Amino acid sequence: MRAPTARVTFLLVFTFIASIAWPNDKIPKTYPEHGAVVATRLDSYSATLPVRTNPYGGPYGRVQGGNSVRRHIPVARIETETMIYELEGKPAMSVGSAVAFRIEKDRAFVSLENGKEQKYLIVGTELKASGRQ
Repeated sequence: MRAPTARVTFLLVFTFIASIAWPNDKIPKTYPEHGAVVATRLDSYSATLPVRTNPYGGPYGRVQGGNSVRRHIPVARIETETMIYELEGKPAMSVGSAVAFRIEKDRAFVSLENGKEQKYLIVGTELKASGRQ
């Protein structure tokens, strides 16, 4: 009879400790970087489509794909107080718009007006030149 009571007590204590250790409240995301979009451009790169055989058994066992296509992706130049960032991704940003974002590794997460965030790839960083000579 003693074993079930010990198991129940252990389970209750474990559940109590787990509820304290792992709260359900999400930590709000902060966006410490603030800046403005000063320029935009459209980068292009070449991508090769995968090679595959015709799934419908075309004549002579023809192979499809393998050709190159040109892809275009928008890049925004964002100027902060100390740095200049170039962010690549969609949707494109408009020049003059204010941007709040956070950086994780090689990605920038831009805060949107609806409370969500958009992920962009950081393709360039530059230390902003100071006014001293």
